[in-house]
Amino acid sequence: MAEKAAILARVSTKGQEKKENPIAGQLSNCREWAASHGYDVVAEFREVGSGFSWVFDRQTVSDLWKVVEAKQITVVVVDDMDRLAREPDFQTYLTVDAAKHGVRIEAVAGNADDSFEGRLVTHVTKLYAKYENTKRKHRTERGRKARAESGKPISASLPYGYRWFDPEPRKKTRMIVHEGEAAIVRRIFEWLASGGTATSLMNALNAEGIPSPQAREGRLNAWSTRTIGRIVRNDAYIGKAWAFKTESLYQPNKRIRLANRPEADRVALPEGTIPAIIDLDTFTRAGERLIRNRREATRNSRNAALYLLRDGFAKCHHCGGTLEACVAPRGDRYYRCIPTQRRKHGCPSCSIKAEELESGVWDHVKLVLENPAYIEQHAQRQAEDDTTADQLDTLDRALVGLSQQAENLLATAAMAIDDQSRQFIAAKLDDIAAQRRGLTERRHTLLDLRAAHQRTKVMLAGLSDISSERYAEIDAMTMAERRDVLADFEVTVTVYPKDHRPRWEIDMAFDLSSWFDPATGFQLEEPDDSPDTVQGWEAVPSSIAGRQSAPAP
Repeated sequence: MAEKAAILARVSTKGQEKKENPIAGQLSNCREWAASHGYDVVAEFREVGSGFSWVFDRQTVSDLWKVVEAKQITVVVVDDMDRLAREPDFQTYLTVDAAKHGVRIEAVAGNADDSFEGRLVTHVTKLYAKYENTKRKHRTERGRKARAESGKPISASLPYGYRWFDPEPRKKTRMIVHEGEAAIVRRIFEWLASGGTATSLMNALNAEGIPSPQAREGRLNAWSTRTIGRIVRNDAYIGKAWAFKTESLYQPNKRIRLANRPEADRVALPEGTIPAIIDLDTFTRAGERLIRNRREATRNSRNAALYLLRDGFAKCHHCGGTLEACVAPRGDRYYRCIPTQRRKHGCPSCSIKAEELESGVWDHVKLVLENPAYIEQHAQRQAEDDTTADQLDTLDRALVGLSQQAENLLATAAMAIDDQSRQFIAAKLDDIAAQRRGLTERRHTLLDLRAAHQRTKVMLAGLSDISSERYAEIDAMTMAERRDVLADFEVTVTVYPKDHRPRWEIDMAFDLSSWFDPATGFQLEEPDDSPDTVQGWEAVPSSIAGRQSAPAP
């Protein structure tokens, strides 16, 4: 009587399944093996997923093992043991567990006999394959690091709006602007910098039929607010090129994109690697508008006009998440930590009546606004927080010292009589030159900071008069105007549980950029309410371009 067999075929990704169709090849090989050994194939299992996952976290293996444990088969046939599992320990576990049920596992490629020597050879082969895979990853990472340190990009993908200057394999040293896509990038930044929203821009781009960055044949190539947000936050568009900027966590069958690495953990690529499409001011204003629009959006808040601290001003003490505005069954208005955040972080209840919190916060803000000295003192601290003079003096002395070292080495080189001494001196001179370049770049940065502090001092001259004029009618302010005040002072309120004293804490900052042009130090002019156009496309209407807060009820 013929033995009954089950076949397992696996590939790691859906891309492999579609492009190469290796599952069909594995099944064909396993069927031929079963036929040559006289097995009767009663079940076939196909899987797309990682072989590094714990075996019984894989649904296909779980289904196969139900057949094994029911003793409906005596043989499991795979094309290669790594199709069963990548980890040698997992392969051994499955082999031993199958044997308990009178089932053996056979591999078409590299199947060894069941003797002690055969099992030893099989186990050593598995361990060596794992070792070689680890070494391959190490070599790949080492090569990527060496390429980045030599000043070349390591990413195979390109930001939207660029093409490779030298697209040949193993080259790809710098990028050039693709004008067709760059025009869309400029439109995105200018729209948001002018006060528009990502949603309205998304609708406009999709209505015009403009392909998105992820456009693929045969698929709906629609823009999304997430895509627009990624473009606006990407500093590549101001000419900053990085290696090891992004980081991902790989889990079975999916990749989780993590937050970008801090700049200290990246490798900066040479200037000119990626040309700028947007200037720094437009990039900054578009990013700030994106954040503000998200905070002030009313789509997630019913009766949004009734809540002063909605969408970002009030925070949970435990998880730091935004408190949502809600209405109790009796009609009372509350702020509370969003239930999904509470479940995820285990936040204790910190719900609070909206009237209590809003009146307390606004009374505190009024005390500040009615005391002009606070504004002036707070801004004065910003201007006085200038340590650049001492740092510049230290850098200048270090540069003078390096110049003196270079002169001494050059004098020594003139008297050197052997090649070894000359090579040593040349290496030291190269090291000094590298140090000089680093210190010079740092000096330029400090000079820019010093200029910014000087502009801040210019801003302070008329600050008191402007603040008193802007907040003269504080008691008559509408809800929208009050929210604008909170935004000017970057107010955040941390709310604690009922048994905590104080019940909330208020943090206020002061950003002069909302009143002054940071490039010149002069007061900003009031925006013109008339419609505007930019490069042939309609700019944001005044209802969008102005403050986003809802009017008072």
